[in-house]
Amino acid sequence: MIIRVLGVCIVAIVVFGCQKKQEVDLIVFNAQVITLDDNAPEAQAFAVDQGKLLYAGSDEQVFDRYESKKNLDAQTKVIMPGIIDAHAHFYQLGLGLQEVDLRGTTSKEEVIKRISDFVPYQNAEFIVARGWDQNDWIDQSYHQRGFGRRISRGACSFATCRWPCPMGQFKSIEHGRN
Repeated sequence: MIIRVLGVCIVAIVVFGCQKKQEVDLIVFNAQVITLDDNAPEAQAFAVDQGKLLYAGSDEQVFDRYESKKNLDAQTKVIMPGIIDAHAHFYQLGLGLQEVDLRGTTSKEEVIKRISDFVPYQNAEFIVARGWDQNDWIDQSYHQRGFGRRISRGACSFATCRWPCPMGQFKSIEHGRN
């Protein structure tokens, strides 16, 4: 009986001990890896091949399964997944941050306040505002009260979507002059 058990153990060692490790492009080890996997939230090492993460686990687990000509010691630094959005419109985002956001306004006074509050943060000669919807306003008679009139003898009109308003023409509203 002992000879049979020894024979099975020897066969198992030969079969499993001689398996060739998978060659990968990179192994990162000696790290504090945050995996974002609820079942295994942390790891010490990971293997990467052709730009894809293949496996994350302990240093021993990774080196038992994989080999690489390029091994990187992370020196216990924290490594976590990056969030990459390949469909970003950074230029549009930047432009949007330079506009007064009027979404959710409920009155002409709120529009004027948001524009007035936005002015000190801008170094430009004009402002652009967008997003107001008169259908959300409590007072639906904005157009009958001259809301679209020109401001301070200039060419700036509230009723024009995304039309630049020169700052000198807008400042009169700040001080209460029409």
